Amino acid sequence: MLDEQLLRAAVRAITPTPRVRPSDFAEAQLRLPPSANALPGPLRLKTFQREIVDAIQDDDVETVVIMAGSQVGKSLAIEAQIMAMIATAPGPFLHVSPDTKAAEKFVRTRFDPMVESSPVLKSLIGRAHSSRKGSTGGANSLSNKDFAGGSIAFVSSYQPSELAAQSVRCVWVDEADRCTVSAGKEGDPVLLAIQRTERWALSGKKVVIVSTPTGRDSRIAKWFERSDKRRLFVACPACGDESPLTFDNLHWDKSKPESAGLLCQSCGVIH
Repeated sequence: MLDEQLLRAAVRAITPTPRVRPSDFAEAQLRLPPSANALPGPLRLKTFQREIVDAIQDDDVETVVIMAGSQVGKSLAIEAQIMAMIATAPGPFLHVSPDTKAAEKFVRTRFDPMVESSPVLKSLIGRAHSSRKGSTGGANSLSNKDFAGGSIAFVSSYQPSELAAQSVRCVWVDEADRCTVSAGKEGDPVLLAIQRTERWALSGKKVVIVSTPTGRDSRIAKWFERSDKRRLFVACPACGDESPLTFDNLHWDKSKPESAGLLCQSCGVIH
């Protein structure tokens, strides 16, 4: 006859770990460091950021394209994605920056400070990265972070050898419009990075491409045209209808930017 406690332990052992929504993990576990945020402390996502963060584990989504202006919170949403994946669904990851300087800056000013401020991430990645110097080599250097179940490499769009290395399950391309047109003679660095995920096509492959557009013919604009083109909508306080938050719908008195208001496409009220 089976011991009751032994039976319960066996059931717990084979019960799948509850799937944690990435945005819930981010708000529960991530802390914004004072070195890079005006409002340090527990992360609080905006509505549009939550959808972006959760897309990283949406089974119906393989590629996420984010075309947005500067300083609107897209970078923070991407950081939350990465941190949530490291903690809840680890694997081989890749983060692509326009150049080496940008990659190192992202690690120094964004990635490392958030890890140091967030106990869960700090326990997973460890303290070794703060004692290792230099930009190459090591499990916790500026170019690579190891953690249980995987690692993440931070590379430049100019380095074809880094873009064509081992396969990865998730890849983030940051500021795609600033990436080089061709990585040496290898071609589009964005496509090179995506090719590294091919082996994971049936195992949770994710591609995230982010950028502020540099023009209507920009790289991110072309990727956005291939997407389902979701936009941020704002509810009109007068009629309740929702309209996309676009620059064309903004109106203001000349030389008085503080008078700017959003035109409701339904009722014509400016709010």
